[in-house]
Amino acid sequence: MASEGGGRRTDARHKLTWIPPSSGWAKVNVDGAFSSDTRRGGVGVIIRDKRGAVILTAWRVIFQAASAEEVETLACTEGLNMATEWVRDRVVLESDCSELVRALERKGTPRSNLCFQLDEIRRLCNRLPGVEFRAIRREQNCVAHELAQLAKRTTHTAMWRARSPCCIEQLVAQECNLCSE
Repeated sequence: MASEGGGRRTDARHKLTWIPPSSGWAKVNVDGAFSSDTRRGGVGVIIRDKRGAVILTAWRVIFQAASAEEVETLACTEGLNMATEWVRDRVVLESDCSELVRALERKGTPRSNLCFQLDEIRRLCNRLPGVEFRAIRREQNCVAHELAQLAKRTTHTAMWRARSPCCIEQLVAQECNLCSE
């Protein structure tokens, strides 16, 4: 999707790193992790401003998930729900689940077992000044991925305002250093 908020760069070294949003935008990176044998999932969310400063990080365990797609959709819902609470700017939501991003970009809701969740995401979008969806590579979504894995592994839920947990602080700093080089 062409964008004001994404600040896309064409330089090859930036293609696989987190890219900060443009002024007036916040970036919400989300990811879901799912284990089919335990049916346990994890959701990871990090919201950052144009400087890369953390607005919040969160993770949530999901018990009895039906599929990886369901967990990815719940990650988007969680990220947008938190953005409605803590962000006043327009939002770029990034996920490494390209099928979900395509579904969210389409008008109307496809008939699927996720249709109610997709409707909820669209309702949340109406509570924000503007939302863009972007599919990115996993290498650009490392922090959200680690948070989702943390939720699944530790089987608990947490949210940190204006910072990240110690176990991923270095990864957050590394992503921001890479994008400013």
